Amino acid sequence: MYPACRFCAVGTVKDPPPLDPNEPANLAEAVDLMGVNYAVITCVNRDELPDAGASHYRACLEAVHEQKPRGWA
Repeated sequence: MYPACRFCAVGTVKDPPPLDPNEPANLAEAVDLMGVNYAVITCVNRDELPDAGASHYRACLEAVHEQKPRGWA
């Protein structure tokens, strides 16, 4: 681990693990189980990925919107 981000307290890793392909579905299920209509979804910067993780973040948002079409994420 390297020094953590001073804003979010997330450490820096030289070789981060791959993205979890189940994360979008798991996130959508968690938001649904919480019974909320509004969710703030944050993420760490993934500079090592070609699109900086944008496609994965988009998949997470789309999964939440499919689960909660009238909710906000």
